[in-house]
Amino acid sequence: MGNVGAELRLSVLVRDIKKANPHAEITVAAFRYHDVIPLDGVKYIFLNNTFSAAFETILHIPNFDYVICGEGIPFVDFCGAGFIDYFIPILNAAHMFGKKTACYAFDIDSMSKKHLRKSIRVLKKVDVLMVRSKASLNYLKQKGLKENIFLGTDASLLFERKEKKRGKDSIGICLKDFYCYPIKPRFFGKREDLYHYPHYYTYEKNGKKRYKSFVENMAGLINEILEDNKKMKVKLIVMESQMDYKITKDVYELVEN
Repeated sequence: MGNVGAELRLSVLVRDIKKANPHAEITVAAFRYHDVIPLDGVKYIFLNNTFSAAFETILHIPNFDYVICGEGIPFVDFCGAGFIDYFIPILNAAHMFGKKTACYAFDIDSMSKKHLRKSIRVLKKVDVLMVRSKASLNYLKQKGLKENIFLGTDASLLFERKEKKRGKDSIGICLKDFYCYPIKPRFFGKREDLYHYPHYYTYEKNGKKRYKSFVENMAGLINEILEDNKKMKVKLIVMESQMDYKITKDVYELVEN
């Protein structure tokens, strides 16, 4: 979905599967974004919209042996029910078809009773659960899941690249807008709040006010860095275009230098 971290996670997952089975045929379900760069040797199922995405994916499950959920936060409440409503039906369908399943390097957090029941019920059937934090491991154990759980790290950290020499007077900052959640379906909304139609960011719980405060504080911090060291260069990095471009641009426009 145009997310740098997700692309790195996917690259690592494909690499690991190929190491385990060089002859594995891998298919990825994805939305069609203009900047999607397909991985070599990987097939893609391009989904049409968020309403039909789960159903579109389920139609292909009989063709596979293994279904892997590669999302980092598939079972959380704070971003809305979108991920939960996508992954739970798919994992349930995979089990109904007798397929092996895994959730790969993910976090799970406290959620509503309704979402917790649905999530735990399906996670008890998953063959391999690999979490990326001790908190997620402890949370699942508290909920009664004790088998087939492994503690790892975020798969994006395992991405192999050629090291480049970095200047000592350079800082890279990735700005993330977590104030925009949850995502909710709406027929109409502001273009700047559009996630993927018909879902929009809502900025609930004083989200707009907290967003404004964060932008001002971050711009102030960057101004201080540049003032303290005249040779310093700050690079603002957009990790996910839909979600992070706006907050990065707003900070950039407040920076004096």
